[in-house]
Amino acid sequence: MRENMTEREHLVLPVYLNEKVVLDMLAILQNGFSMVSEISTTSQDSNAVSGTTKAEMNTGSLLSRVLKIKLGAEASGEKKQEDQWVSKEARFHTSASLFSEFRRQLIEQDMLTCMASDPLNIREIHTGDFIEVEGALMKNPLIDILEKFLSVYRMSKIFTEPAVAAVGQKKQMAQKKNQEDIQVQQMEALLEELRVTETLDFVLKSNCASLVLSAQEKYLENDNISELIGGSFKVLGKVIKVCAEDGEGVSLLRKTTLDILDADTLNGLLQIFESDELRNLHLPEVEFQIKAPAAIVIPVAIYA
Repeated sequence: MRENMTEREHLVLPVYLNEKVVLDMLAILQNGFSMVSEISTTSQDSNAVSGTTKAEMNTGSLLSRVLKIKLGAEASGEKKQEDQWVSKEARFHTSASLFSEFRRQLIEQDMLTCMASDPLNIREIHTGDFIEVEGALMKNPLIDILEKFLSVYRMSKIFTEPAVAAVGQKKQMAQKKNQEDIQVQQMEALLEELRVTETLDFVLKSNCASLVLSAQEKYLENDNISELIGGSFKVLGKVIKVCAEDGEGVSLLRKTTLDILDADTLNGLLQIFESDELRNLHLPEVEFQIKAPAAIVIPVAIYA
């Protein structure tokens, strides 16, 4: 069994948190649980009252008459007066505290197959396992390249001054513009298709394996995806698919109708990104599939 969590490990800062999963899992582990705990505190104040009682006894004995000794008794005692106060306070859980409790129980009950401090071995995890990994997150490479191209294209339209062309060049410029417009429309349609499920894939790559995180955009803190890009985060999630053998992989098109296309058609789709204009932009490499060793994980939380 793993060691208990330190106080520092309790202080998590989620930037993505699937609250429904956390509540469901805690309810299963604890056979139901309370969102509110009530704590009673009792205070007691004691006041001591002391007193002394003296009594003298006269005796006609020889000892008394000779030594002039007065025999007596002295008694003292205390009486305590006690007052008690009872105070009650209610403590409420937040989403982050519930997740911290859920993670603590997974660790204490040895239900976390891999922790962030452990090396990720794809052959030691199985479908259904809870794992925790750490690393830098990337957005789905295909979505990333489409968004960057469209942003650059729009910016170029804003800052590029209209060229003054000769009469003979106007036809060529019009043809080029039509080609660019068609290319942009194709990319916008592809981007819309990738976003149709309202989920977003993040990719976490390490020297040992790659993980595809199937996240729901509604659970992102402040709906700000950019907060996840560029930093190192921990991810706790449930494995739903493992690809350990050569030739296996995770398709980044699996949620779309494009997943039915064969390899030749996909290669033809790649030609959209192979024009001279796009090469000059130094965009990231296009990937349709994350190769093994890899796994698909449904994230419960992404946190720092």
